[in-house]
Amino acid sequence: MNEQNSQEDCQARINDLSEGFEKQLKDGGYLHPGGHAKFKQELKTIEEKFKEKCGKQVKAEEVLLTYLNSKEEIGATILVADKTLGKVEKAKEQEEIRKRNKDMEAKIQEQKEAEETWKLEETKAILMKTLSELEKQMVEERKLMSEKLDQAIKEKEKERDLYKKQGLEEQAKIFQAQIDDLKKQQKK
Repeated sequence: MNEQNSQEDCQARINDLSEGFEKQLKDGGYLHPGGHAKFKQELKTIEEKFKEKCGKQVKAEEVLLTYLNSKEEIGATILVADKTLGKVEKAKEQEEIRKRNKDMEAKIQEQKEAEETWKLEETKAILMKTLSELEKQMVEERKLMSEKLDQAIKEKEKERDLYKKQGLEEQAKIFQAQIDDLKKQQKK
């Protein structure tokens, strides 16, 4: 097979393999938290399938490299969007938890004040039970928040380690800074 035929065949195969991927890009299918990891995985899948089908052709490496290079800029854009959306989502979630905790603390305070005005032991027992349940719920909410932060830290550490393995130290540093921020929040 001559070079031009190889070029045309390889280009046709990569276009065929990446059709769904390209549609996702066009439709913004990767612009969500976790979208960059999905983008990279699907790009890797295209690369692997392409190598299976065209790996020994004369122009296979050149066509593949051109295609992968053409996706670097959009990959960087998706990474930035992923980080931004992740921060926004996390901030919303934390604000909801803070609001719930504040509401629970207000309810606890109200019940404490009501307890002082009631004189019957039976009423006091009921209030104490409710107070205990609310305190347990608050502890569970804090535990849930801590677990979510732990999970976010682990995910960021995986991504950081992946970037380190790929030799992308700048991205690894960005993820390390995010990990440090999450750990600070966890100590609060």
